[in-house]
Amino acid sequence: MELPKLLLHIGLILATVTNFCIADDDAKGPKYIYRLPIISKPVDYNISLIIPDLEKSNTFHGETIVTVDIVRETFHISLHSQGLEINETATTLTNNTIVYTPEAYTYNHGTNILSLHFENQLYRGNYTLNMKFAGNFSQIDSGSGGFIKIPYTYEEGNTKYYRTLAATHLMPNKARRMFPCWDEPAIKTYFMISVMHHQNYTVLSNWPIRKQYKVKNDMIWTHFNRTFAMSAYLVGIVIVSNFVRIEKEVQFLSPGVSVWCRSSLTSQASFIHNIAEQITPLLEEYTNRTKGLPKIDHVMVPNYPVDGMEDWGIIIYKESEVVYDDSKDPIFQKRKVASLVAHELAHQWFGNFITPSWWPDLWLSKGFAVFFQVYFLNKTFEDWRSMDFFVTGAIHDTLHLDIGLLDSVNLNLHDTLDYDQLFGDEVYKKAPAILRMLYHAVGDEVFRKGIIKYFATKQYTAFTPDNLWSAIQSAKDEASYVPYMRDQKFRIKEVMDTWIVQNRYPVLNVTKR
Repeated sequence: MELPKLLLHIGLILATVTNFCIADDDAKGPKYIYRLPIISKPVDYNISLIIPDLEKSNTFHGETIVTVDIVRETFHISLHSQGLEINETATTLTNNTIVYTPEAYTYNHGTNILSLHFENQLYRGNYTLNMKFAGNFSQIDSGSGGFIKIPYTYEEGNTKYYRTLAATHLMPNKARRMFPCWDEPAIKTYFMISVMHHQNYTVLSNWPIRKQYKVKNDMIWTHFNRTFAMSAYLVGIVIVSNFVRIEKEVQFLSPGVSVWCRSSLTSQASFIHNIAEQITPLLEEYTNRTKGLPKIDHVMVPNYPVDGMEDWGIIIYKESEVVYDDSKDPIFQKRKVASLVAHELAHQWFGNFITPSWWPDLWLSKGFAVFFQVYFLNKTFEDWRSMDFFVTGAIHDTLHLDIGLLDSVNLNLHDTLDYDQLFGDEVYKKAPAILRMLYHAVGDEVFRKGIIKYFATKQYTAFTPDNLWSAIQSAKDEASYVPYMRDQKFRIKEVMDTWIVQNRYPVLNVTKR
């Protein structure tokens, strides 16, 4: 207990002031990532997508009906769009019985910001924005993200069939490739998603199906229930054929858990179920959030571009990363699968229930997911010694790299949201290492009470590191009765900012006299 406290106090000495540097047209000056103006914000989306035969077409069509809150008088509405063809003649904005149509459109290819300009001033209040559009599926080898077409093979007996599925990967800023939207993490709202698709396909999304019905030409409308308030990048859709569903009735497990995979992999997919059954109740208990999602689908997608994506209520995995055959695979593969599933489940709380307000604070999502992935696996599989492996692996790697090779945990972004820059060792290794240090400094009881306060005040909303420090400070102040906390006078924010906003770490030299 004494060493973490000592390190915390050393951190105070190294406090620095940092500026968030982000894109400007002047190449010689500071760069800034242009943000949407805080003039309008969505209240809820109603998204309808028409998906053709995936084997024959690379194009989809859609319509969005968005309730928009105008928070300041304006002649403009700005939102994100990338690679979409907007039907400008069909765009309308209504307020009660008044219908407005944009008189002009401007688009910035660098920022993907589409601005709708109106002749009449828009006063504060709620409006309904209706837009129709068409988009192209991204190809799996393009690396561009968005709504992706993925080819795969399906075997039946001795015959091999070639199939195509579609799956979303919208993080960090690719929701704008699937529908026009306010594509920033702090802008959280409700989504009602509907998909028209061929009857030979099954469509999955964030929330359970509300209703389905057939229409002409062997097509089906699938309508999903309204989601919780969430960021646009967490919208998840998978459209597949020839997949099977593995489902178990698990007593006391509040979200229904299903695994979807190719029929040949059912026996190798069951371990995902086992991990979900054990980790989900622990997350619910620890965060005191026991009534949450109505379901969580785990979908094993062949050739998916990343190991896993934590869309709310539907987790999408690269198939090869989560198959496990108990009869022949080594224990290393079992640990690997368990770690990935536990990590994505942790994101259903850390990152989805509560979401970092902007990408420099991504560590609040990824760092917590790694920490609790290790924390709960350490309790579930004690003989694996997951926390010991984390210390000898991730923490030691970070200490080796953090001599100037790493950015600060609070990321200094440049003019683009580069995927490799966002998802580096700073958020996956150093951030959870620092959270582990804080956990040991304040103790399990204070840390957990701080997390509960954190969720109680910020659920369904975006947050900053200061919100976290405030919650843990409050729990610490209330824990003066705990012997080891009684004489601890440090302020959480003052100490932790020194670890988060700068790179490197303090070195303590001890000289024997």
